[in-house]
Amino acid sequence: MNIDDSIGSRGDDFNNGIGTGNSDSYLAYGMDPSICKQITHYDLLNRIAHSTSASIPLNTRPVYAIRKYKPMDRKVKPVSTTTPEDVKIGRRFPSDPLEFLPELPIFPPDFKPGLRLTQERYDALDLNKHGFLWPEELKLVSWVIQQHEMVFAWDESEMGLFRSDYFDPVIIPTIEHTPWQHKNIPIPPGLLPKVLKVLKDKLNAGVCEPSQSSYRSRWFCVLKKDGTLRPTRLLLLYPSI
Repeated sequence: MNIDDSIGSRGDDFNNGIGTGNSDSYLAYGMDPSICKQITHYDLLNRIAHSTSASIPLNTRPVYAIRKYKPMDRKVKPVSTTTPEDVKIGRRFPSDPLEFLPELPIFPPDFKPGLRLTQERYDALDLNKHGFLWPEELKLVSWVIQQHEMVFAWDESEMGLFRSDYFDPVIIPTIEHTPWQHKNIPIPPGLLPKVLKVLKDKLNAGVCEPSQSSYRSRWFCVLKKDGTLRPTRLLLLYPSI
């Protein structure tokens, strides 16, 4: 069969509303237009033109993909209210941050490992990967990074917190509500040692702290690209309070 004939034989399908994105055609097939995504006419012609099969079904219908959506009974709408003045976060600069910046050297020295920026970590940065910088420019960039090495964190224990002289403690305002206690998602036994290590590291770094709150929210771990775990909390009900 000729490809042109196969395209022409399907012309009626694309002219009767099925291939034009007409919402009535979606409803005719029992599909909700808001959750359906169809393959366009161009995509279909592209597939036919590059097809290695000599026979193409004449009664092929457009393909639809159903996307995930949240049911109405699980949707949480935020509360329409204003933030009290006494809980707004204060931001201030106790001093000019540009006042004590070191001057850039005219002839930057060679890189020397520091307290946190070790030679191994410096080599892993690969600052001149594409050879864009001149040797003296690379020395200058290395010097600047070495002068501010304490702002970099390679693990959880090196991460810092907001300084209280710059930011006030965060207070989350709420409306009157009943605290919730949600049963947590079970942790696979094989991942339990890794999960415990992640939680202990966050406790030691001050990111998390023991709590005696009346709330208990669900949480789980997501696998990151580097193979480590990242705890994620399901804060579905927070907008409602």
